[in-house]
Amino acid sequence: EGMTMTVPETLTQTEEERESFIRQEQTVIDMTDDLLDGVYTGEIELSADKVNELELRKTRSMAHILLNSQRGGGDSDEMLEIKKYVGTLEFVLSSQGTFEVYEDESSDFAEELHETDLERISVQYEKAIEACRNYIAVKNPRFAKGKARLKAVKNLLQRYETEKKILDESMKEGVTFTDEDISYMDVFRKKQEITKAGFNEACTVYDILSRAEKRPVLAGRWVSIVELGGNIASNHVDTLGADLSAVEGHIEEKKALCRSWGGIEQKQGDLSFIVPFTEFFPIWIQVWEGEEELNIPARFNCIWDANTLDFMFYETTWYARGFLLDSLRGTRGR
Repeated sequence: EGMTMTVPETLTQTEEERESFIRQEQTVIDMTDDLLDGVYTGEIELSADKVNELELRKTRSMAHILLNSQRGGGDSDEMLEIKKYVGTLEFVLSSQGTFEVYEDESSDFAEELHETDLERISVQYEKAIEACRNYIAVKNPRFAKGKARLKAVKNLLQRYETEKKILDESMKEGVTFTDEDISYMDVFRKKQEITKAGFNEACTVYDILSRAEKRPVLAGRWVSIVELGGNIASNHVDTLGADLSAVEGHIEEKKALCRSWGGIEQKQGDLSFIVPFTEFFPIWIQVWEGEEELNIPARFNCIWDANTLDFMFYETTWYARGFLLDSLRGTRGR
């Protein structure tokens, strides 16, 4: 409760200051992770507002570490691009409480920022997100330091995408920063509409939780539904030829949706992501668009961890599949 939202400078001067700053920010991230872990396991009680505040503070620290890493000409063009746009975004977000953005001629990120509304800020998010995606697309590091940096960019990208989504929702509601009483945190404290759970997700969560005492462990090996064994019930057969018209032609949009769920993109299929159905149970989803000339319909598929039946009944896998399919088509919430 004693943590503050004070944002330190994004750039430091000397090597010693830089290293000290990075250690300080990493300590903040570690402390925040410990607190959030306690919240998610039920050991610590914090308000939704405080949890949002912790998540935001963690994002700022992640960004500041990247901005201060490997300075002095050791950066690739892609990392320089990240630092340019992440620096601009962080400069905006660390401005006076209600985004009183000013033009700082001495800033290393001297992009002109005159407007103070959500739309302008959303554009800065887009640029930072695009820079992160470009970096991820071209990097395949071999050494530990490079792998750690790639992971940091991926984590930052995920947080930025989440924050931008909240900002865009705020824009739809007509919220701007023209009122001095509206702050950056107010937007992220905005109460999200809660959708009542449907039958598929309710049954799946109930089944998974009912087995929690056995502490099942993932095998780390992917198998098809056929390899799991079991017989498909007649009421699930229709999902095999499910209507994917809401997905076909919108693959890039649906990829962004999967990323917002924390999904990790794979290569097989027109859309292919391993998504965290729960924090401890991933499911690999795939979509192939149809071929009209060959009369081949679009297809949706789920691939499962080999130990799936330790987490749920075979029947329940079809409920989970149905929920993921509906979520992808946009007929259910996350």
